[in-house]
Amino acid sequence: MPRKKSSVSFDDRTIKIVQEFSSRYRGMDAFSALAEEIIQDYALLAARTKRELLSKFSEAELNYIYDILNSSLVMPTHSIRYSLCAEVEDADIYEHTGEKWSVSAAELSNKIKGLSEFDAYVLTKISDEFWAKQL
Repeated sequence: MPRKKSSVSFDDRTIKIVQEFSSRYRGMDAFSALAEEIIQDYALLAARTKRELLSKFSEAELNYIYDILNSSLVMPTHSIRYSLCAEVEDADIYEHTGEKWSVSAAELSNKIKGLSEFDAYVLTKISDEFWAKQL
């Protein structure tokens, strides 16, 4: 595949993450090759996880999640799975979101509790993608 040169800037923490990444290619230490491997691996894993998640959640459950994440900023510095469960439960208590979407908040929260952190992260990215298409 033809390669295009692109200039990007990273903070020291991100540079260290890339430099310390264990490549599947022995002896690979070129920064751009490591960064490319990380990005490509992430994209493949996220796409596969997205397909799996879309088959696990009903349309109504996804709408519930989109609704509660509409104005939220989810940061991976804390447990995304825990935060999503708390948001699902709070939205049902204070905004009756379960009634709005005909979804059991307890069942949805239990489904989310069964996810890995990466699954929960991808679920938030699915919501971000949904809202980006609404603009």
